[in-house]
Amino acid sequence: MSTDPEPRDTVSTTSKLKAYLLCYVPSPLFPCHWSLWIPFNGQSGPGMRIHVTGDARNGFQHDIERAYDPKQDDRHPKVIELGNINTSSLPGKEPVCFVISGVSDETLVACSALEYLSLTIPAPGPSLKSSSTTGGRLRVKIQNCQTWLRQLVDSMIDKGVIGAEARHIVDQAPQH
Repeated sequence: MSTDPEPRDTVSTTSKLKAYLLCYVPSPLFPCHWSLWIPFNGQSGPGMRIHVTGDARNGFQHDIERAYDPKQDDRHPKVIELGNINTSSLPGKEPVCFVISGVSDETLVACSALEYLSLTIPAPGPSLKSSSTTGGRLRVKIQNCQTWLRQLVDSMIDKGVIGAEARHIVDQAPQH
């Protein structure tokens, strides 16, 4: 029986940073674009932005920006606090990288546990049918960046990365 302590992560798991939902409101006619943003200093400035981009007709792809600052974005997103997140989920000085290949031939490198978790949630495929499509008229549930971000937040809650109150906050966020 060994008396050596178990290896520990060099990043404190009790240290917290804040996670935010970014809502980009183009017009009342179109859905808001949603992104997850974690500023590296905990409140403002550059941080990690995780989202999917695309549209319901052609499908979406994962996108990760590691030096995003919403104050520098001309679209002026609405910033909504989701809650605290463990810093052990964020990239360290020398991140371990995972390569994820998606169904749409996308390849991204995840450099943190949170990025990796986000890539395990499939980006929505096409869910809007063309008006010229023949065949039966089935009601299709439209999938978009909001659908995907809800799934990501649910996964983060399930894994204890963020508090359960984040789901209620997402449910109350602007959709249009």
